[in-house]
Amino acid sequence: MYPCKDGWVLIAAGDQHHWGRVCSALGKPEWQTDPRFTTRHERSKHAAAVNEAMRALMSTMTMKDAIAHFTRHDVVAAPVNTIPQAARDSHPWERRAMVEVPDFLAGTIAVSGDFWHFSRTPAVVGSTPKVGEHNEEVLGLLGYSKEEIADLYAKEVIGNWHHYDTLPG
Repeated sequence: MYPCKDGWVLIAAGDQHHWGRVCSALGKPEWQTDPRFTTRHERSKHAAAVNEAMRALMSTMTMKDAIAHFTRHDVVAAPVNTIPQAARDSHPWERRAMVEVPDFLAGTIAVSGDFWHFSRTPAVVGSTPKVGEHNEEVLGLLGYSKEEIADLYAKEVIGNWHHYDTLPG
């Protein structure tokens, strides 16, 4: 990731076959034959020089210009979005990586969706449950009787308070 005038851009070019394209994008074609950079191992030893050249170039560009520049050189470049930028980006919504779900307090909220799409196993995505919403179900599965669960409520060991700002006692 490298800083630009208006944010950060991620460059993905770690494999050997990307190196010539990166050199071209940096305006340093001579680095393709420079012994300091001919292999990935050598480049890692001299990463400071590569990073300095990347920062020098990208600091003069906006994110949009940097992405366009590296894309012209066939180097993968992507914006590093802030949370509000990511929420407004249509791509995660189209891929269902972000979805809206009902929420008992807020009405509707945006949450991480289903990143993996399986043909026979749909992902279940929802909002956070209310405090104590599943007490009876979970404790019942653990073998507690209705009477024992009622006793836990009476002693305020467990609760099902309807507001996060309401505390027992």
